[in-house]
Amino acid sequence: MNVSSPSEPDSTVKKEAAEWVARLDAGPLDDQEHRAFGEWVNRRPENKLALDRLQRFWDQLEHCMPAETAFPAKPSPWKRGAIAAAVICATFVLLFVSPLERSPNIIEYHTARTTAEYVLEDGSKLTLNADSSVRIDFSGAERRVELIHGEALFEVEPASRPFIVTAYPARIEVVGTVFDVVRRHEELKVAVLKGKVIVDVVSAHALPERQTGESGQELLVDSVGEISVRRIADSEQVTAWVSGRLVFRGDPLARVIETVNRHSDTEVVLDPGIDGSQPVFGAFRSGDADAVVSALTDALDLETERLPEGRIRLSRRQPY
Repeated sequence: MNVSSPSEPDSTVKKEAAEWVARLDAGPLDDQEHRAFGEWVNRRPENKLALDRLQRFWDQLEHCMPAETAFPAKPSPWKRGAIAAAVICATFVLLFVSPLERSPNIIEYHTARTTAEYVLEDGSKLTLNADSSVRIDFSGAERRVELIHGEALFEVEPASRPFIVTAYPARIEVVGTVFDVVRRHEELKVAVLKGKVIVDVVSAHALPERQTGESGQELLVDSVGEISVRRIADSEQVTAWVSGRLVFRGDPLARVIETVNRHSDTEVVLDPGIDGSQPVFGAFRSGDADAVVSALTDALDLETERLPEGRIRLSRRQPY
């Protein structure tokens, strides 16, 4: 997946960005202003770039000015934090969670039909599920990973730099923990297997929200950016894919077929007459579409048809 870089902000964008910075510097936004800010950030990627550059400007000033030097134009720590938070919000809303001025140190990993395991430069382990992509940048003050799409299991090594995972519209901060993140379609799910994570969500449809997830908890982010927390019902199911197994505990048939297809070269399709919401239970070896099809035909009284393109179609069994 290629993300094109935004154009250079023009004078109008720079002026609007400066006006937003001034407003953020004045204090917290009300509900209407939050919505207006989100809409402005969403309008064009150049808006986020202008805000990002203002943030870097304040960072440079902080490092260059002597401690005893007075600089009245620089925001107070609280106000400057508001600007920083606004820039972070812009990052999530637009999915430009890696630096827009691309660093040569950025690494991307992609998988097709198989899983893959990587050891990152800090010793942390990353395991990618099938059909998944991540972008990694450890060059700055944070260890940053963007889950572009798919699913990833993280085993994070403690370090002085924060470990940040972004998966639109969420930002996940961890220190020495094990957790699984799924980002597919409208679904975003974070399962904490060890340690603790902090999940921040910024959405144009709702006010920013923050939740903490601890070991044994699962955080789900809905389509409007609201977070719900629940206990993990089956931790084995969460990580079964790492060991090459697909475990289903009442998953809808349509989702089961989608999962099977991600791990197999043989595509399975459902006839339009089949109810895709039927629950499915079972455990299968990844990539073994024939075993799944055989189990489904027996359990749901279906029949199969081998199509010319090598696909398998499932349909209702016809009475004789």
